[in-house]
Amino acid sequence: MTNVLPAQQINALIRQGLDCFNKEEFFEAHELLETAWRSDSSPRKALVQGLIQFSVGCYHADRKNWNGAITVLLRAKKNLLPYQGILRPVDVAQIIAQIDQLLKEVNRVQHSGETAEILCFPRITLLEPPDKP
Repeated sequence: MTNVLPAQQINALIRQGLDCFNKEEFFEAHELLETAWRSDSSPRKALVQGLIQFSVGCYHADRKNWNGAITVLLRAKKNLLPYQGILRPVDVAQIIAQIDQLLKEVNRVQHSGETAEILCFPRITLLEPPDKP
């Protein structure tokens, strides 16, 4: 059963999740965003799902699970594309560009034969309070 949270608490969870993401605490970001997503019935629900997947993709890349990262990042991009150009609490076009860049980096590292790692992870900029769906 899904717990229904008040909108203010959902918004706070989204902000906290984005803060964790920007600190490269991708697992924690995923957990917070997923808690918000489970209770969110607003039109932004699929957007939050895309942000969760972006977090999970970064988590896989950080742990050098290249195939997992590629799979989840592609899913995140697919879920975020419909929100591109629509004013939301985050710049979706920027996130999609970051996903594309991270996918290129993951492919480069994966095929380099090195024990390389991703040196610079994306950041998500909050454009407006998440309480505006």
